Amino acid sequence: MRWNHVLGNAIMTAVFALALLLGAFYLYKGGFDDLNVAGFVVLAVVPGAFVGTFLRRWKLVVGPETVVVRREALITLRWSDFQEVKAVSRNRDRLVFTTGDVESANPLTPLTKRVTARLRKSGADQSVDLVLFFRDWRKSDLPEILGQARQG
Repeated sequence: MRWNHVLGNAIMTAVFALALLLGAFYLYKGGFDDLNVAGFVVLAVVPGAFVGTFLRRWKLVVGPETVVVRREALITLRWSDFQEVKAVSRNRDRLVFTTGDVESANPLTPLTKRVTARLRKSGADQSVDLVLFFRDWRKSDLPEILGQARQG
């Protein structure tokens, strides 16, 4: 996990908690007037929305047969379709696969054609940018898993 996400999440959570405490204080003192309501909305709703965006970050699940990347969609990539580790730039590598399956992350909400097209156009159904998940992926278990994927 990257520190900028941790710090941003901590700040937004603290602001949200402060807003809840202020709301409880105003209720205890006898209610809200229009100015207090506006302040409460700004302090509680806006940071709450930002905290929600941090909670929807990308997730990576590496299994013996598949790699699953998730945000608004589940992107399933099979190790049997693995091609290479491509160096995109300094300290930025990408796992490249021939193809992947794209489906909705929420079984109750179908994935729109627009989102599917955007993911396919960006190449998200064929690659994984490792910088999103690892500071240095070479110091993780991933090289060993890659070696097993290349052998079998």
